[in-house]
Amino acid sequence: MIDPTQAQLARLLKVADADIWEYEYDFDADQYTVKMRTGGQVLVTSEQYYSLDDHPGNKTLHKLEVDVSYTSFKDEVDEPVGSFEVPNGTTNEVIVWIDGEKDRAAAALAVDRERSKPRLALIKQLERIMDGR
Repeated sequence: MIDPTQAQLARLLKVADADIWEYEYDFDADQYTVKMRTGGQVLVTSEQYYSLDDHPGNKTLHKLEVDVSYTSFKDEVDEPVGSFEVPNGTTNEVIVWIDGEKDRAAAALAVDRERSKPRLALIKQLERIMDGR
């Protein structure tokens, strides 16, 4: 059976599903570390894909030159958008706060896209809410 997350990562990276050896999701940073069968490693965020090594298969990707030790989003300050103050909690806390309302989803989407490390899973869920799915 095909792993849907692996299939989605493969589509994002424009490789075959079988080219992904394994992946690990970082809940705090809301991003994936992907190990390729060729030996390369890639960091997948909601906005960019970064090479984590000098593997030749990653030569078209930006090399991540910073420390990848992640900080918690809980230390960041909540940002008001419009008349809403979007909670600065976990993905689940934000989804519960939205309660299916498109205007709250739009506010949360704007806030999360402005973060230094946007949360890919949350952004996808917010986009689905905005599309009425």
